[in-house]
Amino acid sequence: HRLIRRQRQMCIRDRIGSAVAAKIEITIKRIDELFENTEIPIEIGLKLPSGKYEYIPLGFFTAEHPTLDQATTTFTAYDRMMKTTGVYVSELTYPASAESVLKEISTGCGVPCNVSGLNGITIDTAPVGYTYREVIGYIASLAGGFACVDRTGTIVIKWYEDNGLPLIH
Repeated sequence: HRLIRRQRQMCIRDRIGSAVAAKIEITIKRIDELFENTEIPIEIGLKLPSGKYEYIPLGFFTAEHPTLDQATTTFTAYDRMMKTTGVYVSELTYPASAESVLKEISTGCGVPCNVSGLNGITIDTAPVGYTYREVIGYIASLAGGFACVDRTGTIVIKWYEDNGLPLIH
């Protein structure tokens, strides 16, 4: 018996230019292993009618503050966006492409970044005094999107798409 609660704050997370980490809370059968500050892949499983389980990845999360009771272990974990809190110091020559800046950020914070869709976006001056995450958000805003971490643990910039549903007034 496992319980996974994933928090997704639509009003904050999906604003243009946002770069917010996903948070999950997990309760599992008690384990005595120490795994605080350990990155773990989280998957959700579904038992099929055949009896076989199929697992779908939710992403890579770093566990924090596990608590134990007699039967369960509960912990909160955040996705790889939490690794982008360090100060970004660029070695690039400016103006620089957003793709180059995002690649440099990926190397600096150790989180893979998908740079597709950033062609033609240029940053005129070097960002000074900002975190990796703030610059990721800035690039996302220039692209008209928001940044998040996908199921493979890669930072991606997403755009809003027309889903074809009519707006109700």
